[in-house]
Amino acid sequence: MDLLGVEKEIHKLIRQLRPDIDTTRLKRRDWLTSSDYGFTGLDLAYLFFEIEKKFNIALDATKLRNYEFVTVGGIIRTVQKAFAKEKAI
Repeated sequence: MDLLGVEKEIHKLIRQLRPDIDTTRLKRRDWLTSSDYGFTGLDLAYLFFEIEKKFNIALDATKLRNYEFVTVGGIIRTVQKAFAKEKAI
């Protein structure tokens, strides 16, 4: 899946989890845990598992602990790395 396709699917999952968030104004660098979006650690964990299920990939859980999974851009990079790892196997 291409970069834009991954981003669109991530936006869909965010809207499912938090329908109150306007993803049309969400930029790749915006922190989901900021006061603008209000994601909690639990929200991020849920999103993490939903992304694994949606894309049928295994993500590196350290990305959650290392704050690499708090922006849309960081999530996209994490998914792309997982795709690359799956292809290499």
